[in-house]
Amino acid sequence: MGIFISIITGATPLSTKDWRLSNLATGRSLITIAENGGPRCCKRNSFLAIHEAGEFVKEQFGVTLPVNSTVKCEFASLNKQCIKEKCRFYVNKGI
Repeated sequence: MGIFISIITGATPLSTKDWRLSNLATGRSLITIAENGGPRCCKRNSFLAIHEAGEFVKEQFGVTLPVNSTVKCEFASLNKQCIKEKCRFYVNKGI
């Protein structure tokens, strides 16, 4: 998320406002990921970060990104540590 914001703002390590925004965005993503618990799941964390990116860009830049808010993960059977029903993206297909 921080890299995404850095790219769209042109931020560098010497930037002020843009550097701040990149770090705020990263922090918000990490907080959202932490609040949704674990253990590890790259798909869940990516979905959460993308959703948070959409919210952040709308708030900070007034731009609405086409973020799908009804994403459903179908990779549970590939992750032994999947938290299944505790994950908001989980789809129960008899797994």
